[in-house]
Amino acid sequence: MPTAQALAHHADRHHRPSLRLLAGGAAGAIDQLAGCITRYASGLSRANDFVAAAWAGHGVGVEIGEISAAALLELARVIVDYNTPSFVDSGAFGAFQRRLRDAGDVPAINFDVVHRGYDQLQIAIGDYNLAEEPAPPPLFVMPDVVGDQAASLALAKRHRAYIGATIAFRGVSRALIPIHTGQLTLSEAFDHLAGLLGSDDFVVGIPSNAVAVAPRDFTEFLQVSRPKAVHILGAMASSRLMPRLAQIVDSGLAQDIEVSADANPLRSVIITRGQGARGRRQALARELGVRARRDELISYVNAAGGLAALRAAYRSAAPARRARIVGLLSDLGGEGEGEVLGRFALDEPAFYRPPIPMPGMRA
Repeated sequence: MPTAQALAHHADRHHRPSLRLLAGGAAGAIDQLAGCITRYASGLSRANDFVAAAWAGHGVGVEIGEISAAALLELARVIVDYNTPSFVDSGAFGAFQRRLRDAGDVPAINFDVVHRGYDQLQIAIGDYNLAEEPAPPPLFVMPDVVGDQAASLALAKRHRAYIGATIAFRGVSRALIPIHTGQLTLSEAFDHLAGLLGSDDFVVGIPSNAVAVAPRDFTEFLQVSRPKAVHILGAMASSRLMPRLAQIVDSGLAQDIEVSADANPLRSVIITRGQGARGRRQALARELGVRARRDELISYVNAAGGLAALRAAYRSAAPARRARIVGLLSDLGGEGEGEVLGRFALDEPAFYRPPIPMPGMRA
């Protein structure tokens, strides 16, 4: 099977439309943006789950109120040792889901307790990282009430000292502030927050699952406010994420904005009845490993300017990079490496197969 056909086959089999675009040789601005974003697999508050995701080279997401003391220490180790991006939720979305499910009163979140949990994670990272190795700062979700703009802005006012301190020390952690639809436009709410906090240097959370922001409202916000960074909440899967990326491209900000996204993979086919902890861990690592390898290949193709350009640049690449590209094409396309070399690298006489990537290892 030719390499392009193999990529298309993998795209169809695993529902990967962005990979099919690459197979057709048209990376496009949307796919270039997709190759640059940070994706978090959220809802992984068990240590076994987020360690499996980190081994797969994926960003991880936890809810601070659900993570145990031991798991918090393990998360700090994973962030430092594996250089793993982390998304730490306040629990507001879980509270929203419980209100919908139970159709009754749900206790309000004590955000002072949430912030103490955030502080404990930062202390644990500092205590573990005595060598002060570079590590991605955790992305902390600031107080909000899902679907309620006015209540969320009131919480920002109440906790502005903590939020402001998080913004000021962005090398230690990042502040993510969700902006919900309401009486104010998204830009008006953004300006209100910036004035309240004395800075607009925060990540804007855009709801894209429950109580999602409308596409037109998001595009208008991008064009008017030109935020430095946005996080697409609840949209790691291509079916939800790619339309948001198209809106960013349409706004003209694709080259000037930092983008990240999260969603819970445990609600998909990964978790099945009776599989047990070991099966759950293996399934999670396998699924996220496929996603990470696909995203890595997309980044190589987009950086080169397309699949044909990558082939042309292949011979001048470093041996380790050539081996990595061949390995990715083989894994995702279902071909042996010899077949890939014959179809993709043409006259390459020999190749070196690197070991299976270990956490934190760079190709």
